Amino acid sequence: MGQPRKYQALIAAITVAAMVAGSAAVAGSAARIERLPITGMLRVQGADGSVVYMSTDRRFVFRGEMTDLWTGTDTVQGVPTGQVDLDRNGVEITRISLAVGSGPTPITAFISPDCEPCREVLEMMLDPKALKAYRFRVVLLDSTPSGARANAVVWCSSNPVEALRAVYLEGRQPRSAAKPGASCDRLGLEQGRAAAQIFGIAQLPMLIGADGFGHVGVPSSLAAIGHGEKR
Repeated sequence: MGQPRKYQALIAAITVAAMVAGSAAVAGSAARIERLPITGMLRVQGADGSVVYMSTDRRFVFRGEMTDLWTGTDTVQGVPTGQVDLDRNGVEITRISLAVGSGPTPITAFISPDCEPCREVLEMMLDPKALKAYRFRVVLLDSTPSGARANAVVWCSSNPVEALRAVYLEGRQPRSAAKPGASCDRLGLEQGRAAAQIFGIAQLPMLIGADGFGHVGVPSSLAAIGHGEKR
């Protein structure tokens, strides 16, 4: 099956540009090649504005739509910036997260008890100095039944800091756990799982600072979040 005629010139230009430059705009070239924050994928825009995607080995060209779930935007509009739009689709971050810390600097954290790096990040967050410097919104995610049970215990506790430390870091029942049979509204916990799917958050821990940039993994320090460090 032949290539659609409208793509033939662009694909030809891609081939020439790819031989000239690794990943950047090529002076005088008909195509602009830019790296996407996706392993093995490039964004290629032709002189007429049309966009296709190409594997980094320059072997495969992909045609069609690609949406950045972090912002809900079509990548035809440009290379994703790494920012996460937490306000879209009617999601209220205060409803799906636990409030931890009393500081002036906001950080939203997506964590899971099934994630070892999440525990490293949580240790940083629960440091007494960090609790005074930052205002964390902690979204609890899980991928196993045991993780879901652990998150329910934390969500329903009367002291999120003590519960997170006990369940995530020390593997024990928190002193602040709800009493057996006590009522607990878990709607926000369930909505947090749904929101993570909407935002395309699959790699944890995910930290989002005041600048809106998402950082996956353990940061060099909490101070780096919200000041341009992204990964």
